[in-house]
Amino acid sequence: MDDDEADPMTRLLAGPVIRPLRSALTTRWNPTDPEPALRFFEAWAQVLPRATAEGLLHGVVLPRLRAAVDAWSPTADPVPIHTWLHPWLPALGAAMAPLWAPIRHKLTTALAPWHPSDASALTLLAPWRAVFGAKDWDTLLTRSILPKLQFALAELVINPANQVLDQVRWVLAWEPCVPAARMAALLEAAFFPPWLRVLHQWLSAAPPAPPPDLEEVTHWYLGWKSLFSEELLAHERVRRQLNVALDMMNQAVAGEGIQPPGASNAAAAAAGAASEVAAAAVAAATQGGGGGRSGGSEMEMSLREAVEAFAAAHDLQFLPKPGRAVEGLQVYAFGTVSVTVDSGRQVLRAQVGERWAPVGLDQLLEQHKQRLRAKSKTF
Repeated sequence: MDDDEADPMTRLLAGPVIRPLRSALTTRWNPTDPEPALRFFEAWAQVLPRATAEGLLHGVVLPRLRAAVDAWSPTADPVPIHTWLHPWLPALGAAMAPLWAPIRHKLTTALAPWHPSDASALTLLAPWRAVFGAKDWDTLLTRSILPKLQFALAELVINPANQVLDQVRWVLAWEPCVPAARMAALLEAAFFPPWLRVLHQWLSAAPPAPPPDLEEVTHWYLGWKSLFSEELLAHERVRRQLNVALDMMNQAVAGEGIQPPGASNAAAAAAGAASEVAAAAVAAATQGGGGGRSGGSEMEMSLREAVEAFAAAHDLQFLPKPGRAVEGLQVYAFGTVSVTVDSGRQVLRAQVGERWAPVGLDQLLEQHKQRLRAKSKTF
């Protein structure tokens, strides 16, 4: 007999209260309706010995919650899981942590066919940001959300004459759930390059096209700027892109030649590679499930995992080359081709002779096949 059982109050309550409650919690209570059980524990908090209450919480309530999580389906159950799990956090605290991994696994699987136009995913995930650890939250975003947001931005058509903002609004709706640095990096990689190219084309219109109406251009610029929150506008990456736009507008006002944004073949190739990698990441997320890896930045993981999925789909190895790095980036073997993953610039580069050039995944696969063919001819 332990101390709790020897407690006079426990002996007094055992027959009329504790045993019937244990039976009710075990057989009749529905864990997706927490209120009846919560009301009991709140009402009896000053009467039940602490050890008795904790025994019921950890020995009866927690196993019932675990079984309910195992049975829960994110796509089939109409009641959001946070509404019946989170109310137990004050009472159970860290003891609930083992429930989070299976929940993340189920969320990842359910999000595989998700499209950013469906706002239900945001409703489902938002309450978990404060519950999951930062690393686990980043992994969930990286695997299931960010690649698809990047793909949505890749589908956005910048058209000053008839602008449709759906894709931008889908992406910015996630700002409360995505750290500002991650969102700024996403915009820098997938939104600003085409946006700046359209602005440059508009300002550089040559006869017989009419000259740009600079007042209209300014209104267009301010309209786009108004879509971003103050936090995003204050971020260095976003400020830098907006300053590029302002520089081009000032050049147009001064009648100077307008410098194109990042106008180099390498930059264009990098942009194409980033779009292709984003598409591959979406495909990998659609085909896969399971929990994400820990460690590494979110953008690096999305690129690396996309290449891994692409390699696996073609029965190729994608492995790090120990001790090899270029400009601080780990060198990987994609089949017979050496590559680097630049997470900051969202660029995949392959070694071509003595230089490293941006490539798309299809180009990378073709380089591997060419090297195999060349090797076969030597035998």
